[in-house]
Amino acid sequence: MINRGIHDTKADWWCHFFPHEKTIYSYVVRHMQEWLKDHKPVEIIGRSKDGTETGKGYIVPKSSPFIRPVMVPDNMIEQFDWANATDRQAGLLWGEQVLDWMLATGRMNLPYFRANKLTKKTEQMSFGDFGLQFQLPEVLLIEVKTEQVRSNNLFVQTMEGGHRVHQRKQAGRVVEHFVKAQPLF
Repeated sequence: MINRGIHDTKADWWCHFFPHEKTIYSYVVRHMQEWLKDHKPVEIIGRSKDGTETGKGYIVPKSSPFIRPVMVPDNMIEQFDWANATDRQAGLLWGEQVLDWMLATGRMNLPYFRANKLTKKTEQMSFGDFGLQFQLPEVLLIEVKTEQVRSNNLFVQTMEGGHRVHQRKQAGRVVEHFVKAQPLF
């Protein structure tokens, strides 16, 4: 496994898309990193449909105060066969496409500012308690995770490896199904 996750990501935002719930859960990466530091959850192993270890990460409640749920309209969900999708189809092809549509149509926005708590007494007396610093980077980086499970939690990845992205379940058993990924943009 390699380190590829919340502790070393270059992304500004992470979005976890749950097609069966018709919801995208998004958060600022820095907020998740702070929550993990404060709450110190236990790292667990993630597995593919056939039980292969595919990564490590943390279980974080979707109800955490910094996580924002956004509903996805039925007409976007109904474009794809989520129940029979391979991980490659669901994540790389379809999940990213749905997020692209949500952003392009204005159904979801990712505000980009940093709230800085003013800690010096002179700053608080003169200005207030918080300062908002609006930052519009040249490129806003977003990591998209498509989750085919039903859960009250997010799996926040720290490591990955051993993916079997072409697997899907058919009649209760795992089968290989190869789909060549096409770029979206």
